[in-house]
Amino acid sequence: MTAEHPNSPFQLAQSLENEGNLEAAVVAYRRGLQAAFDTGEAHHNLARLLRRLGQGEESLSHAQRAAQLLPRSPVILNSLGQSQEREGLAADAESSYKVALELEPGYAPAATNLGRLLELRERPDAAANILEPIQASHRDDPSLAVNLANAYLGLGRPRDALKLLRHAVDRSPDSALALNSLGTTHYILRDWESAAAAFEKAITLDPDFAQVRENLALAHFQMGDYGSGWQHYEWRWKNPDNYLTKIDFPTPEWEGAPLNGRSLLLHAEQGFGDSIQFVRFAQAINKNGGKILLVCQEDLVSLLDGTRGLDRVSTFGGTLPHHDCHAALLSLPRLLGIAGPWPAEPRPYLSAVPNTAVPLSPGKIRIGVAWKGRPRHTMDAYRNRSCRPVDFLPLAKIGGAAFYSLQTGAEERDGGGLPLIDLAGYMTDFAASANLVQAMDIVVTVDTALAHLAGALGKACAVMLAHTSDWRWNEVDSQNPWYGSVTAFRQPVPGDWAGAFAQLIPALETGSLIDTGSLIDNQSTC
Repeated sequence: MTAEHPNSPFQLAQSLENEGNLEAAVVAYRRGLQAAFDTGEAHHNLARLLRRLGQGEESLSHAQRAAQLLPRSPVILNSLGQSQEREGLAADAESSYKVALELEPGYAPAATNLGRLLELRERPDAAANILEPIQASHRDDPSLAVNLANAYLGLGRPRDALKLLRHAVDRSPDSALALNSLGTTHYILRDWESAAAAFEKAITLDPDFAQVRENLALAHFQMGDYGSGWQHYEWRWKNPDNYLTKIDFPTPEWEGAPLNGRSLLLHAEQGFGDSIQFVRFAQAINKNGGKILLVCQEDLVSLLDGTRGLDRVSTFGGTLPHHDCHAALLSLPRLLGIAGPWPAEPRPYLSAVPNTAVPLSPGKIRIGVAWKGRPRHTMDAYRNRSCRPVDFLPLAKIGGAAFYSLQTGAEERDGGGLPLIDLAGYMTDFAASANLVQAMDIVVTVDTALAHLAGALGKACAVMLAHTSDWRWNEVDSQNPWYGSVTAFRQPVPGDWAGAFAQLIPALETGSLIDTGSLIDNQSTC
């Protein structure tokens, strides 16, 4: 290698890359750029290699330099978008992909990346508009098919996604990515067996595909195979698309044995409802002189403090309490060897005192309502977990009832014609919400966190479900296996909240959910 031949290090770098020696190729590219810094292709190649090696910040620097030197290259603009996306610059990446497509409208890699990014940014309509014409001319490209199918899923078009993915899998049977999306589509269509089969085949192709392992766990849960589900569910920690509470612990994970004087730190990891649901397992742990500590979301501390089995409850942030080992709440069934859901106990595992200091109507059945959960899948009628206040209007048919809004964080507050007494201002945390729930005779809710709370308190609850709901709300022998007081009412077809409420009203009128006669008598003395 001599200074007279500055391209030689680049040729060496390409040769090393072809041999799979990426680290050495990076060194060669860097050496070449020292002699010829304004070589745009070399900056581009180096950025691409650094992305593969997980060195995102340096990759972005070289991708930016390549784009400055070769601003009209769609290949380099697409690469810049990938580096920007890796570094969390989603808006910049979207812009780079769009410029690449402006330079070459039929450039499939940029269309693939832009469509995927738009879908991830919850703009599936825009993603489909970008991907459809490109996919029509690249029908055998599995990446395009997967990204367009995912956009269709976000638009509530799973049958269109299914057709697309079946073709993609037929043409590319070794694509674990396509099989994962195919399994997800079957899952949304409530075909759990086909979903599990697709996920299992994807795992044979890519055993370390964490997302598909977690998806298989959910399919097992839907089918009632909890023992297998808990094992696969541990892969959730390795799924980069799963936003869990990550904590670096200085202690080992608890292995499930009696504590024998040790202190075990349990920690929440997901939503409020997950914490409420799984804290029940603390009482199944054999302390044998040990202690059980819990760290959880701040809004749950006062509610969970005093739960059977727990010695101390504190919030995330600050210094963790001293402990000898740790475990995530949703790992407890696996660690305890519990193959199925824990049958509902005769008595609730959480408690609260009814709040009678709020404006309550004496002599009437008190029905608490909430119509909106955490917004997800807002364009997908199969999985949308929110409805409108007006969808609750059929409840007005219930004679002798008063209605109370337990809805927080929603813009709509007028009840859509249903006369509501708004109690949201009293719901300062989950303990305060529990006191309000205890003052109700029944809770009717789309918000599943509220359903978890009511179920843990043993309060009668009707949870209104989208056509495809989370696995924990499936009924066994017409009964929720987790909460004896919770009954599910599911949309008969996607988006049909009227159909779900049509099932609920007769149950309320006949008193099968609550004893309406005795309730009115009891409430008249409040």
